[in-house]
Amino acid sequence: MKHVRWFLITILVLLLVLPTAAQLDDYTVRMIPITSRGSNFQMTADGHLLAMHEIGQIYAIDDSLAVDPTALPVRVYDLDAGELLYELSGPPDFPREIAFSADGSALAAYYEVGWIYLWNMADGSLINRIATVPSMGKIAFVPDSNLLVQSGSSYPFPMVIIYDTETGYIVSTVLNRFLSMAAFRQVMDNQQYFPVTLTEMRMLSDSETLLASTSLDNVIRWNLITGEQITLVGNADNRPYFGVTDIEVTNDEQAAVVVNLQRDTITVVDLATQATQEYEFDNIPAGASALIDDQTLIYLTGERDAEMVNIAPLSDISNGEQVDLRSLVDLPEGIRLQGLYLDMAASADGNRVVLAGFFASDELAEDNLIVVLDRGSN
Repeated sequence: MKHVRWFLITILVLLLVLPTAAQLDDYTVRMIPITSRGSNFQMTADGHLLAMHEIGQIYAIDDSLAVDPTALPVRVYDLDAGELLYELSGPPDFPREIAFSADGSALAAYYEVGWIYLWNMADGSLINRIATVPSMGKIAFVPDSNLLVQSGSSYPFPMVIIYDTETGYIVSTVLNRFLSMAAFRQVMDNQQYFPVTLTEMRMLSDSETLLASTSLDNVIRWNLITGEQITLVGNADNRPYFGVTDIEVTNDEQAAVVVNLQRDTITVVDLATQATQEYEFDNIPAGASALIDDQTLIYLTGERDAEMVNIAPLSDISNGEQVDLRSLVDLPEGIRLQGLYLDMAASADGNRVVLAGFFASDELAEDNLIVVLDRGSN
């Protein structure tokens, strides 16, 4: 009888101590109206600030839309209050990429005309502006430093430039180097020439390691100090597909999640062993996903206007809770998810998830919105 009692006590303790699986019912849903014709966003790790920049304007076919001055600023929202906090202006152009520092104290924006602007999130003031070159790629802050990494876009191999954000100077250029042009040509003779850019970038907490996807759909682990590259997910075709739309890394940095829109796959990578597990889906709209803890992924699947919100363990992404988006979010009539602008992010503690990409039309920029899911107190 004593053994039975201790067994029951042990089970009770485990139930109290072990984390419970995250559920969509744990979240409350609210909507924040925005004025936008097509935006992407970045959110701080603590989930308090969100910055949006127009990308629909960058790719607008109609030139009259591309010069709308009201859409030029980067808009920073206080998500706790659900209010616009800052409108940050740089050159008279649209920023192509934005990124928050690891602690959320600074925001960087890259303008394709060749400028990087940095703002202080305490008061919205300009910290610095860095002259760079046009047609560069993604940006990411290096944790615990004043450095900023940016992807190149015209070299046949991955390349990044590292800036000192205080001085504006380039402190390093990291790329595959060759001992001679003869060696370079020998390599290039065995592959087709395609300029390579990095489509997604995640710096790890060691401030040295970059996880990145290339336009060829390879996913690499790259030490920016030694230059060592390890391919975690390969693409034998060696052609530019631009299929990887998202890379997420668990807080403990033991696993990464790679979403490939072209192949409709989600791949979980064990960063310690480099083992991979790939899951195939019928349709992944725009590859929106976010980690709400080290074991749980939230992501979207399904056809347009029939999107499903999924929440599943990393151990088996295909087996989780699934809810129709429109039963979770009471969308106003006429509002639809626009795939090009679909984006999702979660705070580091998983207590806040933001989903963007809800638009009425290009003509009704003021009728658009972002969806915020809150769990408990944030």
